[in-house]
Amino acid sequence: MIKSRQEIKLQARESLKLNGNRGTAIAIILIYMVTASIPMFLITPLIGGIGEQLGDLVINVFMMVVGIGICSEFMKVYRGEKANVGGMFSGFEFFGRNILTVALMLILIVMWIVPGVIAYVLTENIILSAVLILLALIPMINRILAYFAVLYILSESKEIGIVESINLSKRMTEGHKMEIFVMNLSFIGWYTLGFFTCGILTLVFVMPYHYSADAGLYMEIRDEAIADMRITAEELK
Repeated sequence: MIKSRQEIKLQARESLKLNGNRGTAIAIILIYMVTASIPMFLITPLIGGIGEQLGDLVINVFMMVVGIGICSEFMKVYRGEKANVGGMFSGFEFFGRNILTVALMLILIVMWIVPGVIAYVLTENIILSAVLILLALIPMINRILAYFAVLYILSESKEIGIVESINLSKRMTEGHKMEIFVMNLSFIGWYTLGFFTCGILTLVFVMPYHYSADAGLYMEIRDEAIADMRITAEELK
């Protein structure tokens, strides 16, 4: 039995007050946003066309590798340990494995909506097309939730393989997809308030809070999966 959403969010808020972690969390998020924005605004527009779309995809994959290190640091935050800005780049330690895993994960997610897009293109009825797209989104969202743990797993394990990390996430999140969905949905109100503060509240409070809570949810789900013997601790080494 994992902690309730309210308990996880409370610990996430409190942990940010320890060891200067709020400042570190803000710095990590700010660096991540700037790092993602520079190539997106300065490089991909110069390419144009399909090249621009491919450029955006490469950037997204690259930034998800950075996200692996961010996951590692926010697990430290949730545990009340001191996080480190430099740790956000730890995903590059196993760059080849990590980037291939992220690329495969994105392919497995996107492939679920491809039939809906094809049907949308081939169908002249607008209402039917919209319904087909919505129906295609349901399995895609299900896959996104099933792969919730992948980046955290990659941040913890030095030995796990590409396919194994994805399969482990699916086993770990089994029975918890709705909790993952609701946890992330519960931050919409905060992000709305952040919008009205020109993003200031989002940067200094909402995103550190959200990332810490997600890290806490992962650790709760992981520990329960180990206790229930759906996974073993050795698989995360």
